[in-house]
Amino acid sequence: MIRTARLEDAEAINQLNKEELGYEISLLETTKQLKNILAQPEMYVIDVYEEDSTRKVLGYVHAQKYETLLSPTMFNILALAVSSNV
Repeated sequence: MIRTARLEDAEAINQLNKEELGYEISLLETTKQLKNILAQPEMYVIDVYEEDSTRKVLGYVHAQKYETLLSPTMFNILALAVSSNV
Protein backbone atom coordinates (compact mmCIF):
# COMPACT_ATOMS: atom_id res chain seq x y z
CA MET A 1 0.00 0.00 0.00
CA ILE A 2 1.27 3.47 -0.84
CA ARG A 3 0.35 6.25 1.57
CA THR A 4 1.48 9.67 2.70
CA ALA A 5 4.36 9.54 5.18
CA ARG A 6 3.70 10.27 8.85
CA LEU A 7 6.06 11.40 11.59
CA GLU A 8 5.96 7.85 13.02
CA ASP A 9 7.72 6.69 9.81
CA ALA A 10 10.92 8.56 10.70
CA GLU A 11 12.67 5.48 12.08
CA ALA A 12 11.88 3.37 9.00
CA ILE A 13 12.94 6.18 6.65
CA ASN A 14 16.15 6.67 8.64
CA GLN A 15 16.89 2.95 8.37
CA LEU A 16 16.25 2.93 4.61
CA ASN A 17 18.56 5.93 4.21
CA LYS A 18 21.34 4.08 6.06
CA GLU A 19 20.90 0.63 4.55
CA GLU A 20 19.93 1.43 0.99
CA LEU A 21 21.40 4.88 0.31
CA GLY A 22 24.42 4.90 2.64
CA TYR A 23 23.47 8.10 4.50
CA GLU A 24 24.38 8.09 8.21
CA ILE A 25 22.08 10.70 9.69
CA SER A 26 20.81 10.55 13.26
CA LEU A 27 17.22 9.53 13.91
CA LEU A 28 16.77 12.86 15.70
CA GLU A 29 17.79 14.77 12.56
CA THR A 30 15.62 12.59 10.32
CA THR A 31 12.64 13.17 12.61
CA LYS A 32 13.27 16.92 12.68
CA GLN A 33 13.56 17.12 8.89
CA LEU A 34 10.51 14.92 8.32
CA LYS A 35 8.46 17.12 10.63
CA ASN A 36 9.57 20.23 8.72
CA ILE A 37 8.83 18.66 5.34
CA LEU A 38 5.41 17.32 6.36
CA ALA A 39 4.48 20.83 7.51
CA GLN A 40 4.91 22.06 3.91
CA PRO A 41 2.51 19.94 1.82
CA GLU A 42 2.26 22.72 -0.75
CA MET A 43 5.98 22.19 -1.53
CA TYR A 44 6.78 18.55 -0.79
CA VAL A 45 5.38 15.07 -1.17
CA ILE A 46 6.65 12.09 0.81
CA ASP A 47 4.93 8.79 0.16
CA VAL A 48 5.87 5.46 1.70
CA TYR A 49 5.30 1.92 0.51
CA GLU A 50 3.95 -0.15 3.37
CA GLU A 51 3.66 -3.94 3.20
CA ASP A 52 -0.01 -4.81 3.64
CA SER A 53 0.41 -7.81 5.92
CA THR A 54 3.06 -6.42 8.30
CA ARG A 55 2.51 -2.66 7.96
CA LYS A 56 6.30 -2.34 7.64
CA VAL A 57 7.59 0.58 5.56
CA LEU A 58 9.71 -0.91 2.76
CA GLY A 59 10.31 2.17 0.66
CA TYR A 60 9.69 5.87 0.20
CA VAL A 61 9.84 8.65 -2.35
CA HIS A 62 10.41 12.31 -1.52
CA ALA A 63 9.54 14.87 -4.18
CA GLN A 64 9.46 18.64 -4.42
CA LYS A 65 6.66 20.32 -6.34
CA TYR A 66 7.48 23.06 -8.80
CA GLU A 67 5.54 25.28 -11.15
CA THR A 68 6.42 26.49 -14.61
CA LEU A 69 4.63 28.45 -17.28
CA LEU A 70 5.13 25.52 -19.64
CA SER A 71 3.18 22.80 -17.91
CA PRO A 72 0.99 21.85 -14.96
CA THR A 73 2.64 21.25 -11.58
CA MET A 74 5.69 19.01 -11.86
CA PHE A 75 7.85 17.14 -9.33
CA ASN A 76 11.59 16.73 -8.76
CA ILE A 77 12.49 13.46 -7.07
CA LEU A 78 14.78 14.31 -4.15
CA ALA A 79 15.08 10.82 -2.65
CA LEU A 80 13.95 7.33 -3.48
CA ALA A 81 14.75 4.26 -1.40
CA VAL A 82 13.43 0.71 -1.51
CA SER A 83 14.42 -2.08 0.85
CA SER A 84 16.60 -4.71 -0.78
CA ASN A 85 14.70 -7.25 1.36
CA VAL A 86 11.51 -6.89 -0.70
